[in-house]
Amino acid sequence: MQQTVAAAETAVIAAPGRQVRRGGVGDAVFSGLATASGIFVLLLLGGIIAELFLGGLRAFETFGIGFLRSDIWDPVSDEYDALVSIFGTVTRASSRRSSRCRSVSGSRSI
Repeated sequence: MQQTVAAAETAVIAAPGRQVRRGGVGDAVFSGLATASGIFVLLLLGGIIAELFLGGLRAFETFGIGFLRSDIWDPVSDEYDALVSIFGTVTRASSRRSSRCRSVSGSRSI
């Protein structure tokens, strides 16, 4: 009877027929570390985005927003736009990924 009372005091009913034990100090420490790590990752990502924005601000001030939409690349007249570079990066990344997936799935025999 005492074990049943002790178990009832340390358990919370989560769903009909199931009981979940309340956490101790270790669970609280883990929860705090997980929360702090998540916040740190979000702050780090925000810092990276801010740095990229500030680093690219000069290009947008010099060439305008058309810098992203135009495919002009003319070193003689000092005109540079990013569409060609963006297109090349995206197509190269997608072709590497699809070829890697094909080689992995094609090498296995079931």
